[in-house]
Amino acid sequence: EDGIRDFCLSRGLGDVYKRQVHGATKTVSGEVHLFDFTQHPPKPDSDIVKPQLRLCGHKQEGYGIDWNTKREGYLLSGAQDSKVILWDIESAKVNSGSINPLAEFNKHKDGVEDVGWHKFKETLFASVGNDKHTILWDSKMQKPTHIIAGHSSEVYSVDFSPFNEYLMITGSGDKTVELWDIRQLNTRMHTFEGHNDEVMKVEFSPFNQSIFASASADRRLIVWDISKIGKEVREEDARDGPPEMLFIHGGHRAKIPDFNWNPNDKLICASVEEENNILQIWQMAQAIYEDDDELQLGEELKNEIIYDEK
Repeated sequence: EDGIRDFCLSRGLGDVYKRQVHGATKTVSGEVHLFDFTQHPPKPDSDIVKPQLRLCGHKQEGYGIDWNTKREGYLLSGAQDSKVILWDIESAKVNSGSINPLAEFNKHKDGVEDVGWHKFKETLFASVGNDKHTILWDSKMQKPTHIIAGHSSEVYSVDFSPFNEYLMITGSGDKTVELWDIRQLNTRMHTFEGHNDEVMKVEFSPFNQSIFASASADRRLIVWDISKIGKEVREEDARDGPPEMLFIHGGHRAKIPDFNWNPNDKLICASVEEENNILQIWQMAQAIYEDDDELQLGEELKNEIIYDEK
């Protein structure tokens, strides 16, 4: 069966799939599979893939997938066929086997690398792609609301702030992360520079409104603090990076294509590296996360890898 390209978890999708725990996976064929974990054993008993629902529409593989947290059952996907597709899982009949798109959005001129729903407005989402464009959409419309050419290379990742309805970040093959105010998209708010290779994933912290992280092909994951932009630093500290660079996790030995913040503990992240099939679960020291200029960081405050699994 098809290899998995991405995975996204959701819970409690309304009446049809009420109280079920779901995971959506993207496959190399382009098909998206929906699984109800309560219907599968903890360890597979065969290599035959048996999803509860097959989501049709894509013709090529892809990576971007995101559940709408404001509208139950809405699942968004982007792929290398240049399409962004929206499915309404609520419209699927029980045991129907497959479902066709609710809507398709066609404006990218090359593969779509990532999609992301707005955290406050249920119809607003963004898509980014190999055409170097970030596109904002309203799911009720078939046309973009904004098209942004803000990077000089492919755009691999996008995320909206869970605290501020106007903030958005994008990560690119040009090694930078851009901060945007969606009310004024004619210019970026700030460019974050610190990676030495392509930025593969960006994600806001679910606990602190000024914190986000970025993962890169340079084998590093950097945690940034927006509130420290422009802050004066001592000359010896400036050599370590800009003031907004809060922390660097350097425990990986290969490209980091993906990571996630723990939604239940603000200090824990999980990140994966591509070539060695390694998952690391690691923890930042609390003193680094908190804003305490008087605290001197010693050896005890270095990041700790609490789980490393192939």
